[in-house]
Amino acid sequence: MPNLRIASYNVQNLFARPAALNAANSNEVLREGAELAALLNRPSYDGTVGERILKLVRKYRLHRRDAEHPWFDLNEIRGGLLAQRDGRLFGLRAKGAADWVGWLQWKQAPVEDQGVRNTARVIGELRADVLALTEVENRPTLQHFNTRVLSEFLPPYPYQMCLDGNDSRGIDVAMLSRLPLISMRTHVFDTFTAPRNGEPHAIFARDCAEYELALPDGQSLWLLVNHFKSQGPGRPSDPAPEDVWRRAQATRVAAILDRFDLHKDWVVVAGDLNEDPARGNLAALLTKPGLTDVLTTGFAPAETWTHRFRDERNRLDYILVSEPLRKRLAATGIERRGIFSPSGRQDERFAEVTDRATQASDHAGIWAEFAL
Repeated sequence: MPNLRIASYNVQNLFARPAALNAANSNEVLREGAELAALLNRPSYDGTVGERILKLVRKYRLHRRDAEHPWFDLNEIRGGLLAQRDGRLFGLRAKGAADWVGWLQWKQAPVEDQGVRNTARVIGELRADVLALTEVENRPTLQHFNTRVLSEFLPPYPYQMCLDGNDSRGIDVAMLSRLPLISMRTHVFDTFTAPRNGEPHAIFARDCAEYELALPDGQSLWLLVNHFKSQGPGRPSDPAPEDVWRRAQATRVAAILDRFDLHKDWVVVAGDLNEDPARGNLAALLTKPGLTDVLTTGFAPAETWTHRFRDERNRLDYILVSEPLRKRLAATGIERRGIFSPSGRQDERFAEVTDRATQASDHAGIWAEFAL
């Protein structure tokens, strides 16, 4: 590996959804699945209620453990709903919802529409050895994307990881790597005193996930992936106004970096920090001694914006590197062809990006290459 390429990309919601939406008769499956779930909650299964439950169980073969259940599973935790033997269903064992513990479990399937394929197209162009990602729902979704969608554009990554963060919507940070993953550390439990109520509150809306990766010479490369508080006005339940919260997050990441010797250790802070550097709230991190923003070096392109909303362009995405990496920096770039803008020219984006529904993300991917 003569060169090492590191990239960062906000994929703008790499999510799964109910697999039933992919059914040829999706309206029927969704309607009957919802009906069965409601019937199972009834206090009594007498008469037509029990008859309908059995009809739907047989139709979707939910009593067969050896059958494929593409849309949902029947989870029987305690007690048991069905009276059956050797795969044969005789009737209902339970007389009502109180007689057993279980539910209808909807199966999930990753989205594979044109927008997701264009997300993979951007990552294919980034050609990173190590890729920091933001807005990934979970590891199974990331694995599916890696092997089933991204593989059309470049070989799947052998190492992929996503840890659940503090965002209840499943907007997590993640990474894909061709370097072996050695260790991980989470900061979801880090707190600060919330300015709005004086109480302890999780400082990271998602996480500052640390991944230790093995370089070819045996040294460690530390990747810290972040997704700071969004630019939106926030919610009343937020611990602080968005600017104040991002400032606290930047200060905390700068403190986490004190564990390293930034003049000797190979460290990268990457992700969507959700603020242009000129705003000033990221100063504790951007001015950290021994840490360099690759898009402030002589290798950076003339325009460094990484996010476009309508005609507004901002710099929200970062790759910050320690001194050993800065000294080896050989090139940087920004991949914007996955972004759609009504006022933009078609030759500024991939031909497959035709509107907001098919855009890869409203963020650009950024990359930096280092000579080893």
